[in-house]
Amino acid sequence: MSKKGFGTYLAAGLWSGLLSSAAALLLFWAFSGVWDYSVETAGSARDHLYLVPIVIASLLPSLIGGAIYYGLRRSSKPQAIFTVIVLLVAVLESVFSQVALAEEFRMVSHILHLVVALISIFAIPAFAGGKKTTTGLSM
Repeated sequence: MSKKGFGTYLAAGLWSGLLSSAAALLLFWAFSGVWDYSVETAGSARDHLYLVPIVIASLLPSLIGGAIYYGLRRSSKPQAIFTVIVLLVAVLESVFSQVALAEEFRMVSHILHLVVALISIFAIPAFAGGKKTTTGLSM
């Protein structure tokens, strides 16, 4: 059983969010050349991706993920449960993106959701001070 406080897990979520935000921004910028879309900081078109919402959509779920991981810390398999939750949320976010975004942004959105989810799955437990860095899932 962990004796670390809630703040440790929120900090883990914050660090994970900063890492995933940086990765998402770099990927978004890199893919702009592949899929030929413009990179803008913010805008009013609801079916487009912009830099500020990408940062928010990476930070906020990671902070929430830190709180969820704190809640799971006493379970027998916190990383396995956390992995399932994160992957389910990523799938739901991708479904929403498929419906809400313009076609030119859909594929990059799906990739960004996957990258942010994978970073959260591994970074939050690691930053929270857990010794295991695997998902805990057995195949």
